[in-house]
Amino acid sequence: MVLINSIGGDVSTTDIMRWLRHFGMPALRLSEKDQITNVLLGENNSFEITINNNISVRSDALRSYWYRRGQLNIAVIGKAGKKINSVLQQETDHYLRNDHAILLTFIYNELAKKKHIGSFDRCTFVNKLVNLSKAESAGLLTPRTIVTGSRKELLQFISECKQVITKPVAESFYYHSGNYWLPSYTKTITAAAARRLPSAFGHSLFQQRIEKKIEIRSFYLNGQFSSMAIFSQNDSKTTDDFRDYNYEKPNRVVPYQLPRMIEEKLDLVMRDLAYESGSIDILLDPSGQYYFLEINPVGQFGFLSLQCNHKIEKKIAQYLADE
Repeated sequence: MVLINSIGGDVSTTDIMRWLRHFGMPALRLSEKDQITNVLLGENNSFEITINNNISVRSDALRSYWYRRGQLNIAVIGKAGKKINSVLQQETDHYLRNDHAILLTFIYNELAKKKHIGSFDRCTFVNKLVNLSKAESAGLLTPRTIVTGSRKELLQFISECKQVITKPVAESFYYHSGNYWLPSYTKTITAAAARRLPSAFGHSLFQQRIEKKIEIRSFYLNGQFSSMAIFSQNDSKTTDDFRDYNYEKPNRVVPYQLPRMIEEKLDLVMRDLAYESGSIDILLDPSGQYYFLEINPVGQFGFLSLQCNHKIEKKIAQYLADE
């Protein structure tokens, strides 16, 4: 059996489960709505978990594991039947949360010993700054980068680089309410805009804006790359960030082959970070230089797979299903 930790509504997970069914490999998908209602730890670090008081999964019956998104949930059982001291209740809740965290850490640790793609800790806590440092150490070019909360330092950086973009230090921010969808994108910040900032502001990431010939999205899976060239520079709406889609006139995209030297350096970065898979963003400038931007170990790959016929879903399913 293949165990998949994902979230409800993730289309790529559904597509991969269809491929697993095609290969005759049973798979169990656990989303944020599923609860682990019992955990039994046995000898030799084996474990058995019961899902929703209905399905039991033994660790020795698992062939492989895929961490896609979300987190396993252990149900809270045995709440007090009558009111107790509020401070004691808080301490009890804190104790139970710690207990559950230890159990989940153990389960995730044992799952990582299986044939697997991704893990909760490495895929949830992604550090862009560490990843940039790893890329530089591997010999990849990266844009000049600073993190600052000082208007003076930002204006100095803009003066030196001429063109500068800003994006979140951590993961992108998304807000959804009713019919409104408010995402955060990579955007150019001018000196005029910087001057309107207060003298001190929340620490933010700024990079030299690289003029691009094309933007490249590459999906990595255990040493293999499936890449796509995105002609996002031809549209003012997408020139900073192709995710700010122009639905009326979409960017042209084509399959792309990265140079072997670039793939080898990227492979070093991914192995150093212990990423079995991930979506990598790269820029190619007009002079032919490749610039590493960032890695998302749980990045979307459905669009890349469909538009360039890379069949990534099939490749992931084959890896998980094979002996």
